[in-house]
Amino acid sequence: MNDKSKEITLYAYVDEFLEFGYQDYFPYEKCLKLTTIIKDDYLNNSFNEPEGCKTQNIDINISDKNRHIIYKSIICNYTEINLNLIEILISIFEEIEPKDKFNINKLEDIHSSYIRSYDAPILINYILMRERMRLLKSDLILSEEERKHAWMKITANLDNNGDSYFYETFNSDDKKIKNITITDIEFIHGEELNRSKSISTLDENKLNFFIENVDIKFYSFHVGQGMCSLLTNGDKGILFDMGAGKPILRKDYTTLITNELANKLLNKLNAVYIFLSHLDSDHSRLMEWEISLGNNINFQEKIINIFIPHMQKSLSFKNEKIIEKIIEIDKDIFIKNNLIEMNIHRSNPNKVKKNNDCIIIKINFNNNKILIPGDYVYKEMYKDNNDNIKSIPTEKFNIIIVPHHGDEASSEKIPTPLDGNSQAYFSAGTHLGYNHPRKESIQGHEEKGFKVIHDKQCSVIKIAVSTK
Repeated sequence: MNDKSKEITLYAYVDEFLEFGYQDYFPYEKCLKLTTIIKDDYLNNSFNEPEGCKTQNIDINISDKNRHIIYKSIICNYTEINLNLIEILISIFEEIEPKDKFNINKLEDIHSSYIRSYDAPILINYILMRERMRLLKSDLILSEEERKHAWMKITANLDNNGDSYFYETFNSDDKKIKNITITDIEFIHGEELNRSKSISTLDENKLNFFIENVDIKFYSFHVGQGMCSLLTNGDKGILFDMGAGKPILRKDYTTLITNELANKLLNKLNAVYIFLSHLDSDHSRLMEWEISLGNNINFQEKIINIFIPHMQKSLSFKNEKIIEKIIEIDKDIFIKNNLIEMNIHRSNPNKVKKNNDCIIIKINFNNNKILIPGDYVYKEMYKDNNDNIKSIPTEKFNIIIVPHHGDEASSEKIPTPLDGNSQAYFSAGTHLGYNHPRKESIQGHEEKGFKVIHDKQCSVIKIAVSTK
């Protein structure tokens, strides 16, 4: 008999963000990573209030049982689910590599080697049946009309032996990890997430005079499967992405033997801005770790603003601790003072995808030209409708944070080194699903003339590249 006292219900906004990764806590398995809110906050639409609400991170183990629950829910709620969402879920639960993404429009061509579970053929045959009945087109129309309202209702039991878990985010007062067993998942339509405020002229003016000290330095860090860089004068700093990933796990964050970002630099800063290229957690989760777990107890108060690409929506950024700091960037911004020039470019791709819908940063100071492109690969920049981005592959840099952790696509249209000491840093870890950096990208940057830097096995946070 189910003990209702142990039952919990969480709601995840899944329209735009579904991530595959590894659990940071036992049993350390592959998982579906989601941000959730509790039932009352969902029903009251607290996530869209100016003050925000509490949020949780949930890691759902990709087990046979949970796969069965997900696939059953897709069949039961088929007309309610965006087809792209179905593709992503099947790709995650069948552990299909990103380059071989499951294509719902080519079901007849699905190779048997892609299918790992007994449930998948049942689901695929169901979708094929809908297509043969010519209902797929009407399903697509319905989904596209309501695709901005896709939520996942997750029912689970608190269970010390459960293979999944959740925890409160951005909350230093509640650090407890709560293990759970998933009992049901339902796809529903709820309210769309409201947008954050856009950057103002006042915000731009503040940035112009933020860093004024003559001794400016730039650092990029080993953070595993993530990205994080810092521009600082020793008193103030601008962080460009603040993510981390395997082999660096959340549970180990406070006990790392070395954490040069937090203990050598962040603890000395009195104020910081954070620019996130896009909202994937491998570009932002380190911010949550530092606020919730870090020894810099005032880090949350040090953050002036968190800049994100406009139109991107993630439940994580509706958290009550950071919601008022979020500002959207919807245009190119040029910051310039006597010491530094920073160009912030908002992408405008022909076909919007998760990795090209982003902010790209270029920094010029003390004869340094630095490129921080997030996950936007060079060959795609070359086709962007923003001329300031389109020209980047033809420019020269002496420090490049290689896009998308050095995937195979980043081996093409590589910019030119500024000088003989120019560096290309591959910020990647041991995530087996991606296997970054790829040899094609490493070789491509070397042949172009860059000094290549990478250490995917690095299990501490330390400086990888820096300016003199």
